Amino acid sequence: MPKKLCLIVLFILTTIHIQATSFTDSVSFLALVSNETTLDFSGPQNSAVGATFTPVQNGTFNPSAMNELFAAQGVVFGEDVSELGIAHLSDNAPGIESFSGTDGILVGNFGADTPSLGAYFVDPSTALGNVSPVTVSAVGSVVVSPGNVTLFVYDTNGSVIESVSRNGTGFLGITSNTPIAAAGFAFNNRSSSGVDTFIFTSANTVPEPSSGLLFALAILGLAFKRNH
Repeated sequence: MPKKLCLIVLFILTTIHIQATSFTDSVSFLALVSNETTLDFSGPQNSAVGATFTPVQNGTFNPSAMNELFAAQGVVFGEDVSELGIAHLSDNAPGIESFSGTDGILVGNFGADTPSLGAYFVDPSTALGNVSPVTVSAVGSVVVSPGNVTLFVYDTNGSVIESVSRNGTGFLGITSNTPIAAAGFAFNNRSSSGVDTFIFTSANTVPEPSSGLLFALAILGLAFKRNH
């Protein structure tokens, strides 16, 4: 295969690997994901000791109370996201707070005081002990806030893969070809802020081939046919 063609294909494949797409509407996001888990925080008011990135990645975080319930569905939450670069002022005790009667949102502290929130993806089968980390390929959320909110997603090294922001209540989402180990929310207005719905793909989801990948494979096929 000509060297120039090899370089073109390598560039396409490298670009595909790091590709991430951000969304501010749920319809477009949900059209591209499958096998998703959706948490609506409709349970009773509750709180938990918050998770942080390194203990989850090292397999030393043992969830209790509320977080144990979420670990059984594949994620644990925390308010302290400072390890991943999001400033916080918290006791790292996230909780579910009732809003509008039966509705609920995930908040940093009761009273809907939420400077930040973190989500760390885990193997549901390890919920009753030290959790084992896993990765996902998409994260989305309906956020509630009178101010600006930014969603970040991180790889297994704690590096930012992609971020997306909005002002006020609404949807934020990211899909990524780089495995996502954690997500973080930064709120610039702590008052009456939180997460109303949280969506993520199951750990074993295999993304469909992108158009770029198919194009690269087509080039390789044509080159192989030409050489033979």
